Amino acid sequence: MKRVENVGLDFFGGGCSNPFPALETLHFWDMPEWEDWSPFEVDEEVQAFAHLSELCIQSCPNLLGKLPNSLPCLRKLEIQKCPQLVVEWLPSPTMIHHKRNTLQFSSVTSLSLSDVSILDSIPNQEVGDEVLATAACKHLSSVTDMRTENIQKLICLPRWFFHGFTGLQELRIHNCEELTTLCQNEVKLQHKLPAPALQHLEIENCPQLVSLFEEEEDSPQLQRQQQEQEGSPYLMGLMYLGIDNCEKLEKLPGGLHALKCLQKMKVQNCPSLTRGGLPAALEQLDIAHLSKLESLLAEDDALQELSPTGVLSRTFSLTIDTIMIGKPPSEWGLHKLPSLRKLLLNGSKDCRWESISEDGMLLPTSLIYLSFQYFPNLEKLSFKDFQDLTSLEELVIYYCRKLTSLPKEGLPPSLLYLWILGCPKFASFPEQGLPPSLLCLDIKGCPILKKRCQKGKGRYWRFISHIPRVDIDGKFILDASC
Repeated sequence: MKRVENVGLDFFGGGCSNPFPALETLHFWDMPEWEDWSPFEVDEEVQAFAHLSELCIQSCPNLLGKLPNSLPCLRKLEIQKCPQLVVEWLPSPTMIHHKRNTLQFSSVTSLSLSDVSILDSIPNQEVGDEVLATAACKHLSSVTDMRTENIQKLICLPRWFFHGFTGLQELRIHNCEELTTLCQNEVKLQHKLPAPALQHLEIENCPQLVSLFEEEEDSPQLQRQQQEQEGSPYLMGLMYLGIDNCEKLEKLPGGLHALKCLQKMKVQNCPSLTRGGLPAALEQLDIAHLSKLESLLAEDDALQELSPTGVLSRTFSLTIDTIMIGKPPSEWGLHKLPSLRKLLLNGSKDCRWESISEDGMLLPTSLIYLSFQYFPNLEKLSFKDFQDLTSLEELVIYYCRKLTSLPKEGLPPSLLYLWILGCPKFASFPEQGLPPSLLCLDIKGCPILKKRCQKGKGRYWRFISHIPRVDIDGKFILDASC
């Protein structure tokens, strides 16, 4: 198939009157010479691919002709690595483009476009929003899941996007290097949008992205203030927001705290991010590699001055990756998170903490899972961090290369699972041993501790022999062969 230049009547079966009547899935892949797909026009009443539900075209770099635009049962459309293929979202009312594809989305629910050319087919700003919305809904409203990746010259989403994809629930935008914002002048849009269906928004590797919604400087101040208080209408149903590796992103959407449905949020690798609030309903928050993290959180007093009924009061899972906060952990206010069940603290090779804090971290007593990872200079843990954790069930210590022991006073009696991984200097357990409640102990990359836990003869064998599951360097040591 590598030398095929045209898919035409020969592909359809010559004189066949009803080509591929039962075909449901069709994939074209790695056809470097393919340029054109000639439509089946033998009989207007005959429908080719009458039951095709999935069409995938991948790695066809010379494909630039028109694709079939009438596939009544198509549900999934995926086009990747076809850089010369030009896709029009809507038919142009004034121009005929023989080399552009006006894709009929009336039945498609899943749409994935990568490495293609996407044009705004209605560049005329005089086209009214009502006309625009009617045309857009006709072609786009069935799509519920959309992924766009590596779309060149895409600076922002076209203005009809928010009118057309009225049923869109999941939107993923990856590797769009020129994207600066999703929508320009969002204030003007907010009273014209249909009821939002969007639940999942994911933006990754967009280095020029500055904000999700850009406002014009001459927008009335009252409107901007209203937006800050009420939140973006297009995001009101959002349940997940993920932003990763957008180095110029300066702020999160205004009024984020007003999004009552937002439950999970992940923001990583955004070193310029300083502005934005956090929603009260948030249940899971993952933040990583934010060099200005402290000022971001301080704006909403998210971690500095928490209240039991305010921001993050319902959060049960919190991950803070690459610790760069200037204040000691005891001043973060984590103990004011009454619903927090899971806390992951991840450092980095540049983290200089030798101890978490002399005063302890002041952790919430509700924790059942606690993890310390990648603290290369951490030498000791404070008993104050554990003495009030009466519900703690899982403790993970990973890649803390200078850590030598657990707190000498011991661990909470509620502990069920303990992992000590990649800690080559770790040498000792508390004098009173490990909690009798422990069900699983996993030790890996700790040569000193491994020797002291040798079956039947190690110094700490008496501390671990009662534990049902003990794994050392990937081996179950209660196995007879060990």
